[in-house]
Amino acid sequence: FESFMVAPGVAAIFAVFGLDVQDTVLFFDALDVDEDRELGIEEFVMGCIQLRGQAKTVDLVTHMRENKKVMQRITASAKNTEAQLKDLRQIVASACEGLANADHSFDCSVAHRKIDEVP
Repeated sequence: FESFMVAPGVAAIFAVFGLDVQDTVLFFDALDVDEDRELGIEEFVMGCIQLRGQAKTVDLVTHMRENKKVMQRITASAKNTEAQLKDLRQIVASACEGLANADHSFDCSVAHRKIDEVP
């Protein structure tokens, strides 16, 4: 794709159609809707139509895809953190119960309230 895009006359052809392709990698990423690192003819044509006359749209589409990936990583990380917090709550509760069983004067209610305060 990159070698095709830098071939003589290709930039002029794209310019005629209102596409200013300055960064071929970003342009390819904007066209590669299904993110399979291959461009089918339909993907190429529909992508060019979508981006036509809007040079900054390439950047916008690229940023939107990057943001989507970042959000997916953040969501996965949040789920992992929630699972770890749940495990930690169980460990603290178990340790508290163990202390209460060993020392009958130990009050677990304070520890349970503190655990419950954590979002």
